[in-house]
Amino acid sequence: MKTSTSALRIAVAAMLVALSFVTSLLPSLPGPITKFNGFPLLLGGLLVGPRTGFAVGCIADLLGFMVRPTGPFFPGFTLTQGLTALIPALFAQNVDPLTWRRPKTEEKEVGSVGVYFRLVAIFGVTQAITSVLMVSYFTSKMVQGTPFGIELFNRTLAQLTHVPVYAFMALAVLRALAETDLYPRLLKARK
Repeated sequence: MKTSTSALRIAVAAMLVALSFVTSLLPSLPGPITKFNGFPLLLGGLLVGPRTGFAVGCIADLLGFMVRPTGPFFPGFTLTQGLTALIPALFAQNVDPLTWRRPKTEEKEVGSVGVYFRLVAIFGVTQAITSVLMVSYFTSKMVQGTPFGIELFNRTLAQLTHVPVYAFMALAVLRALAETDLYPRLLKARK
């Protein structure tokens, strides 16, 4: 049984790395609010757990850098990607992210609106730490002439748009997965 849960977690992690890589390749319109690269990592944290989620984020960043580098390699960005998947996983550890209850409890289910706002809060905290603070700081230090305040403002503006959309998409994916036999096995496989 241990082998099948590990294989399931690894397979889902591989799909999330691939999804993260593909979304990073998609073209975007000019402006700070048109890329949605963080979604696969945030969702991945909810689905595969903290350790595997952190690995998904780091591997996705390293793969993206190897295939399509956008500048010099900097380990801080790899750490940022790993934390983007790790933080939601820590919030959802030991609970079903669709109900926010421990699996197999008899408590009343949380409604979709409640789940949505929990996801907004978790994704908001995560993105504030990683995409807003960390990336703004690293970018201002690495790219000469990039003021931290401007970078912080642009990234905050972007996340005010991204986070509600990420939460909506995550809720849709979780609800669709909950209709399958895979979902309870996936929750059990998280580590």
